[in-house]
Amino acid sequence: VVVQRIDRAFRDTADGLTSMARLEKAKVAMHFADEGGNTLNTATAVGKMLFTIRLTFAAFEPDLIAERTSSAILHLQSQMVSLAPVPPYGMRHVGPKRPGSRQGKYRRKLEINPIEVRNLQLIHKLRNIDLLSYPAVVDEMNARARKDPSYLRREGKRWNVDKLRRTLEAAMRRHTWADLDRKSTRLNSSHTD
Repeated sequence: VVVQRIDRAFRDTADGLTSMARLEKAKVAMHFADEGGNTLNTATAVGKMLFTIRLTFAAFEPDLIAERTSSAILHLQSQMVSLAPVPPYGMRHVGPKRPGSRQGKYRRKLEINPIEVRNLQLIHKLRNIDLLSYPAVVDEMNARARKDPSYLRREGKRWNVDKLRRTLEAAMRRHTWADLDRKSTRLNSSHTD
């Protein structure tokens, strides 16, 4: 069997070793064409050893890339920088767009949006403390919005169950409620100085 690259032939290391064992039982050898200009033939002992080592590195590379990406995203979040064109609910973009790699056109500093944080805290309270259903929370938010439009969604639209649920779940993934309380308290105290 001729394969161009090891990392394209198998899902992970275990899959590669299992497939190789099945092929060996069937007396089939694998030949990898793109291995640094050399060929890798699994019919030989050295080929089998190099196949196992190369398979390990093929599985290591995407894991390393994912780790670096995750680390970079966590660093940007700690610096309150967003790569998204639209900031997450509870935040807003400030300042000019900052240069960066491919996502440079969206790389911008974030700050707390106190009105949206207030809405998130109210939604959280109604849903998780008062134990209201999503439709009941939507009704309450829309009732408040009739008196004060700042309770509407960012787009100035009324809340619906799907949008409210997704907004709350995304906020719960990004923040703990204690973080939001601290940030909004710090923001409110800085406005009164």
